[in-house]
Amino acid sequence: MAGMMKPSADGGQLLRQFQAVAEETRFRVVQLLAAGERCVCDLQADLGAGQSRLSFHLKKLKEAGVVADRRRGRWVYYRLAPEALEEMRAFLAEVRDPGLAGDGLSTASGAQEQGGSLLAGCCRSGSGDGGS
Repeated sequence: MAGMMKPSADGGQLLRQFQAVAEETRFRVVQLLAAGERCVCDLQADLGAGQSRLSFHLKKLKEAGVVADRRRGRWVYYRLAPEALEEMRAFLAEVRDPGLAGDGLSTASGAQEQGGSLLAGCCRSGSGDGGS
């Protein structure tokens, strides 16, 4: 179909990234790391999370490619992975911008910009009234 969004080269990886961030604790970790690299001990204190629980969540974020880590002595420091964030941002921008999808009705806001409902451009609606 012309005008449809092209699937990501690795849609599975993108899905794993969104799934990882969609959990509340991991979402909060991403928010904290947005300010820059943090030691795991600081994350633990800021989140009020036990070591085992936080390790589990950091592992999920790392496996999804959302965060990266480095060891310095006995401490581990975490930071956001800019490549993953850019992939997620680009996907959301593509979904958000009706012009990229080509039909102008790919989102609810696209339909509102057209001055109608999502059905305004539907094949069932000869007059733009949604077929009713």
